[in-house]
Amino acid sequence: AKRNKDVISPLQLTSVSLHVSPLLALMAVAEQRGHRHGRAGSQGPSRSGAAGGQKAKPGLPAPRPASAAPAAAKTPYPICGTVGYYQRADVKGRVKKPKLDSDLKKLKDLFAYCREGNFREVRAVVVHYPYLLSLTDAFGFSALHHASMSSNPVFVSKLLQLYRDPATFALKQVTYDTEEELAADIALGFDVRPNGRDEEVQVTSVGQGTKAEQAGVMRADQLEACSGSALLSYRQPPPIATEDVLAALKSGPFSFGFPLTLEFRGNAALEILGKDGWTPCHGAAGKGGPADRQVLMRLLNEEEQALLAKDVTGCTPGHWVHIELRSRAPAFRRPLSAGPRGHGPKRWAAREPHKPQTHYAPSCGQGVVPPPDERVARAASSLAGIGPCFSRPVTPCDLRGRGSNATAMDLVEMLARPDKPSSVGMAF
Repeated sequence: AKRNKDVISPLQLTSVSLHVSPLLALMAVAEQRGHRHGRAGSQGPSRSGAAGGQKAKPGLPAPRPASAAPAAAKTPYPICGTVGYYQRADVKGRVKKPKLDSDLKKLKDLFAYCREGNFREVRAVVVHYPYLLSLTDAFGFSALHHASMSSNPVFVSKLLQLYRDPATFALKQVTYDTEEELAADIALGFDVRPNGRDEEVQVTSVGQGTKAEQAGVMRADQLEACSGSALLSYRQPPPIATEDVLAALKSGPFSFGFPLTLEFRGNAALEILGKDGWTPCHGAAGKGGPADRQVLMRLLNEEEQALLAKDVTGCTPGHWVHIELRSRAPAFRRPLSAGPRGHGPKRWAAREPHKPQTHYAPSCGQGVVPPPDERVARAASSLAGIGPCFSRPVTPCDLRGRGSNATAMDLVEMLARPDKPSSVGMAF
């Protein structure tokens, strides 16, 4: 349309509609009329100048300003299920066996998918049942243990992303029946303090031998709720007004009474990798393949304390790496249990071959066993002639005179006599 005319001919409108839709063409004509009558300056900046001087074409959206904040990052694998407030496992150290048979069946299917490295099926199960990631079988093996057996580093990385999602954090409950039990854990080093940045109460120290350690509480776990026997104390938020949370819960105006239950939330992968026992890092280090080494590096990057975790024999993943390397050594390697002597081909070359030797019974006329040195000397002198050879290591002196003609019946007859020879009358 021309700017010096108020009336637009049908021909001009038709030419505009060839490039854009009729509705956009009318919008462009209305904007041009507004510029001519000076209404654009009174109504503020136009859409064409809203983007820092960049002009927008008629009918197209204006470009996004450079100062606009980027959109919030979305969760790569959203979880629609919830862990809930119900403890679904019987916790005994590292073993967290499901209470329900239905959960045990789903857990077996999840383990099979993890061994195969099938992330599509794993995600389909975890999206609806996120609490399965923190459960184990009767031997303490979790989904992360079975995932390390897949030798698929890409699959393990994706599974660790599911573990990092707060929707999959495990529920850990610690119950103190008396005030003395809570005081004992505090004396052993269990400490919980508020985080001043986002009003959260986190674990700063767990301690060794505490009930919290047996329940699987790890450092940086969040104290979610407290419940006790006091009035209106069912699932109340922990006190954040005080610095020492456990001391306030033990006695004072913030006490909930006893028995006291503390509910923590935390990443189950940190507990699986960081606590002593057979961890997925041990399994990846023991397999020793190139892909297994990549799996081991991804697991160690997830938790720094995983390198210090010890199995039942006291070996760390680093020890298992050396064990796997030495197991692939040449065949002439001498076993470590054989002692500190040298080993290798030279030792076998210097060894003399074994030659069988025939030992003859020495002649002893008096029937008394001589000392070892004299026996050797007499045996050497008797080898010059032909002497009797006996198959038995101990032969009575009375039978030596018969030579090789002595039989078993002669021996029985000699032993049946009342004056049978004693042990002194035996010759070697």
